[in-house]
Amino acid sequence: MISADLSIAAYKAEKIRNRIVLIPGSFDPITIGHIDVVERTAKLFDEVVVAILVNPEKLSTAMFNFEQRKRIATVAISHIPNARVITFEGMLWRLAQMLGASAIVKGIRNAEDLEYEQKMAIYNHEHYPDAETLYIPSYDLADVSSTRLRAAISDGTLPKELVTPELESILKIVLSEKDIFIQ
Repeated sequence: MISADLSIAAYKAEKIRNRIVLIPGSFDPITIGHIDVVERTAKLFDEVVVAILVNPEKLSTAMFNFEQRKRIATVAISHIPNARVITFEGMLWRLAQMLGASAIVKGIRNAEDLEYEQKMAIYNHEHYPDAETLYIPSYDLADVSSTRLRAAISDGTLPKELVTPELESILKIVLSEKDIFIQ
């Protein structure tokens, strides 16, 4: 009986793994929390597409432009062989449809995130029901956010609990190009 259960589990895992998944966000900038979601998702799917999207509500507080965000995120997830970064202006459901994505993954830190993401999931499902929205909980990183990282950068620091060594290095490079120097 155990071997039959394992065969069913292997079949289901293989069926899921042969799919494209989107991890959308503004990633301004990507954080250790985002990287955690990408790493965990990459174990479940063959192709992970980190999609940097325009969020009109966040344009006024943006620290990095699209190209800088893509550059930072690309370095930050470069150790994940089945993940790549793209930028996209438009509706998430349309991107999912264009790529043939079977899932959209969102990291959830708290009840507020879940409430917001549930509304977005319903909207995306109404327009493209072939992509299921899946939630990945933040276990030990619930207090990590791009907002908090931007605030730290504004104060001239890069706290170790918000960045990996690779992320710290690329952030320092991109920030120095903007004449912002972090110690």
